[in-house]
Order: sequence, then structure tokens, then C-alpha cells
Amino acid sequence: MRCISWIRNIVFNFPMPVQGREIKSLPLESESTVETVSEGSKVLLLTDGDQLISFCTYAEKDDIQPTDLTPWMGFVYTFPAYRGHRYVGLLMDEIERIAIKDGVSEVYISTNHIGLYEKYGCEFKAEMKDMKGELSRVYVKKIQTTSMDAKHPESGELNS
Repeated sequence: MRCISWIRNIVFNFPMPVQGREIKSLPLESESTVETVSEGSKVLLLTDGDQLISFCTYAEKDDIQPTDLTPWMGFVYTFPAYRGHRYVGLLMDEIERIAIKDGVSEVYISTNHIGLYEKYGCEFKAEMKDMKGELSRVYVKKIQTTSMDAKHPESGELNS
């Protein structure tokens, strides 16, 4: 199971910056993680062969709690060797496809980055406190069902 190997590798290569903070561990198997992001969350892994390039989550909750805003794209990370190639955009396209399937019109992102998510059509919504009481920038990605028709045909592949 390559996925388990990648997740273990990620956990053992901490600390690393995630969402503008230095994360010391990512306890994907613990109950606190499920409570943080909710059951039914998805972990998206972008790979090149057997190399993990980038990952994120699509979840009901993120580190801004309590809030009625949902769902969230969270734990976004691209490994340094792969940065600068707009791989976050590929993850965001997949998040958008999932949101359309779920009937969702907005997806939220909590971050301290300025200028990254705007490249992908996200709009700054507000500063909100995260679970540690620190301010975080919250962005919203408006989901339009017609915008994905050319990007994601039935095969799920991108058109050139």
C-alpha cells in the first residue's frame, strides 16, 4: 500500500510548514484528527509515478472551529522539489470536481499565505481565529458547475 508508505514518510519528515504553520506531526489515524476534520474526509494525493508531489484534504471541518462554514480544503502541502509548477491548481481542480458532485457552491481555505490561492480564483473572506486562538486568513472558492465541464470529462482527466 503505497499510500500508507507516503503517509508514514510525511509523518517522519516533520517538522514541516503546512498552512503557514510549522506542523510537528500529522496524526492521521488518531481520533483527534477525525474530530478536527470529520468523518468522510478525503485525502487527495498528487503523484508522479511513485513520488508524492502534493496533498490536501477535503473535509467538513478544518482548523477554524467552531464555524458553520463548510467544506474545507486543508492541510495543503507541496514538497519543495515540486514547487513553482502550480500543482495546487491540480488539487484545487479535483476539490472543485468533488464539490460539484457533492452539490457544494463554496469551498473554504484557512491559511496565512497571501497571493497563493488568489491565483486559483479564491477570494479573501475574513480573518478568523483558529483552534489555537491565532488569526488565520479564510478564503472562499466559488464553485460553478459549468466551469468544470471542459476540465473534467467523464474520464476525470484534464483536456489539453
